[in-house]
Amino acid sequence: MKKLYVALLFAILAITGNAQNAWTGLTGLSGGKVTDIQNDGTKIFAYASDLQTIYRSTNDGGSWAQFSPLGLPVLGMLVETNKVYAIEQTGIQSYNLNTTVNDGGTWQKQNTSSVMRGNHLFRMATGELIAWGDFDGVYISFDNGVNWTKFYTPSVGPYERIFSVVAN
Repeated sequence: MKKLYVALLFAILAITGNAQNAWTGLTGLSGGKVTDIQNDGTKIFAYASDLQTIYRSTNDGGSWAQFSPLGLPVLGMLVETNKVYAIEQTGIQSYNLNTTVNDGGTWQKQNTSSVMRGNHLFRMATGELIAWGDFDGVYISFDNGVNWTKFYTPSVGPYERIFSVVAN
């Protein structure tokens, strides 16, 4: 009976080992470290954090093109149907939230405030935008990113990192 279990275990490992070899790398992303992938139903967006750039694919990942607004470093993105948000760093501790509703043809600044210092962004089911920075805190916007309120400040100073936010 033990030999049967061992043989079954080796068979499972062999199958899963072969499945892992089926992955193929993406081309056209300039070697960036992809830390976020989102889609709007027809296009795929990839955020390369080390290059601070958003890339877009219109053919299911077959090819990629840079999609970042205004050429400034991008710190985070949120992709919704017919709307893309991009958090750009405009200086030291200075950020803009930009949006496009025409596939990147034009970008509109939602805010030019040093109040929101986030590099992660998501929308709650109730409609609010939530942004957070690794070290700076958590912010909320009730008007699609025009105004922001900080509602959580790290208690241990600048060394408390925020990796994720969960809403209930």
